[in-house]
Amino acid sequence: MIDPEHWFLSFGVLRNSIIHEGLSLNTVYNVAGSAYNGEYVWVGERVFREAIKMKLETLGHGGLWRTDIARKVDSLTRALEPGQ
Repeated sequence: MIDPEHWFLSFGVLRNSIIHEGLSLNTVYNVAGSAYNGEYVWVGERVFREAIKMKLETLGHGGLWRTDIARKVDSLTRALEPGQ
């Protein structure tokens, strides 16, 4: 099983325990070496943002993963290149 699958399945187990049993025993995902370690809420929020950025990239809005200042510097640098 790959990391995202394991994280989502664990998140589902946590969700079901909260909804059906009123329990929230462990809200932190912690698997050695996983990029998904941390509070489920914050990891889920990060994964959601990353998915939106990836979708926007496929729609032609590249470089959204970069900071605003990095995109501006890149834009200015390209504007200064010969032939622009």
